[in-house]
Amino acid sequence: MPVPTFASLLNDPTYVDLQIRCNGCVFKVHKVVVCTQVKFFAACMKWEFQELKSGIIFLEDDTPEVLELLIQFLYTGDYTVEIPEARDNERVYRSNAELLVHAQIHTHADKYLLDELRALSISKFESALRNLAPVLFTEVFSTIMKGCPEKNEIFQTMCVDFAALHNKTLFTFRDYRNFCAENGAVCVRIMKVIADKVQYIKCSRCGVDIPGDLMAVVFTNVALALGLRGSVMAINEEL
Repeated sequence: MPVPTFASLLNDPTYVDLQIRCNGCVFKVHKVVVCTQVKFFAACMKWEFQELKSGIIFLEDDTPEVLELLIQFLYTGDYTVEIPEARDNERVYRSNAELLVHAQIHTHADKYLLDELRALSISKFESALRNLAPVLFTEVFSTIMKGCPEKNEIFQTMCVDFAALHNKTLFTFRDYRNFCAENGAVCVRIMKVIADKVQYIKCSRCGVDIPGDLMAVVFTNVALALGLRGSVMAINEEL
């Protein structure tokens, strides 16, 4: 766990004794902070690697912006996402970007075996999603469900739960309807969540009570009958 007294060292160049270079960005850090918390960094300093001799660790496979937040966490025990301003569709851009950063942080936490950072990223993602206006949801949903930054079941499940909770409102938006039309398997997941929360759903046309656990099957048959562009194979696998 990050030691609170390290926070004062975050932007203090005094006694810096290690550089982390990532795709053109240089982060000057203290070994006592990063090597005591990340086993990979510690290993680089223990063995006769080039990093030990040069005092430089190269991380070309990481994202500089995300790595900076990881380092911030190592010093302070927290991280703050700051999204640059965007001229067009700023609310959509900022909401989407923040949620994706939390997902990327989770990926980096997995890579560097930082359990507390992993839990923190999940909590921050959940909080940001909870406060997200439904009108801004579709772009975030599409990106997460298509596996960017990489397929992550935890965040996908949270997005599916959000979609189920706000399903009626979301279907008033054309972009969300189009997304559902093209992603049948995702729709089935949403319907399963909805079905699990209700015992019966009354048909608006005939008044018949339909058991909740049949709703996913009903939805799938309707989707196929209407020729929605989802993957039939994926739908069958979900069921």
